Amino acid sequence: MSDPPPPIADPEDLLGTYAFLPWLRQGMATAIAAPPASGIRASIHVEVDITGTPPSGGASLTQSAAQDIALYGPGDILGIDSSAVIRTEPRAGVSNFESNYLAAIDFYDEDYPWRYTPAPAAGLQFTPWIALIVLKQGEYTEGKNIANRPLPFITLSSVSVLPNASELWAWSHVHFNQGLSPSPSTELVSTDMSALIPRVQSILNANPDLAYSRLLCPRMLDVNTTYDAFVIPVFESGRLAGLGQDPTKAPSALASAWASYANQQEQLNFPYYYRWQFTTGGRWQSSSTWPTTMRLRRQPPPTRPAALRQAQRESHSPSFLTLPMIRTR
Repeated sequence: MSDPPPPIADPEDLLGTYAFLPWLRQGMATAIAAPPASGIRASIHVEVDITGTPPSGGASLTQSAAQDIALYGPGDILGIDSSAVIRTEPRAGVSNFESNYLAAIDFYDEDYPWRYTPAPAAGLQFTPWIALIVLKQGEYTEGKNIANRPLPFITLSSVSVLPNASELWAWSHVHFNQGLSPSPSTELVSTDMSALIPRVQSILNANPDLAYSRLLCPRMLDVNTTYDAFVIPVFESGRLAGLGQDPTKAPSALASAWASYANQQEQLNFPYYYRWQFTTGGRWQSSSTWPTTMRLRRQPPPTRPAALRQAQRESHSPSFLTLPMIRTR
């Protein structure tokens, strides 16, 4: 008789363990203290001391300099490099996606959905600058006049097909293919960020492929239906920029892309950064008891992509949240 198999030392070796954070932010954007009072770009206040030696010699001279620096926002984004996307759920072309699952899209960079939001987070709630929507045939038409348009676009039948703008914060998160709690058997939810951040830093330093960001579409899907999924701008400045319009015409930096206002241009036209199509099959369970879920499974480590295509690139030193700096790369 053969010997019994050895015990499993770590349950994670057998069952997938996942952890989630509501948002992460890195770089100079962590210094944003408030949305801009005017304009569409958030800004941060920077002060530096400049020290130099006079050409004639002598004691060094020091001069202080202060400047408010504007940061890139949704109105500056002209497109997303497709290599920033590491997975869609379902995959493009799937013809039997379970209709009680949610459509989703994953990005390699952990901070990606919140990177260009021109405001700080409000506690756990942080509206991303992009959103995922899924539409049926008849709920939109293809954009007809694409001349001088930075991005392709669609024309909606009505803004009622869009999700609730005030709840978009709830449909984005950071996914870890590993637990974050030092005591997973006793701690399922942590509110101690000072203890959590070093754990996040340690995980990303050891393997930056263990975490990525995700957008979910909250729409409940019908059975045996074809859908088109789109990643679209959340803020009006981003919508206008993608249509080739002046993004500074947005009422404010945080004006929603699907809120109407006086003299709004092309209200039902929405540019998109990414797109794919899928078809649903039947439901996984009885319609009286089926849960709305999405599948979570371990993914092969993605390669490091170029995260964004834009007119100019920002330079920054990563530091997550507004807590101690975390260098992830």
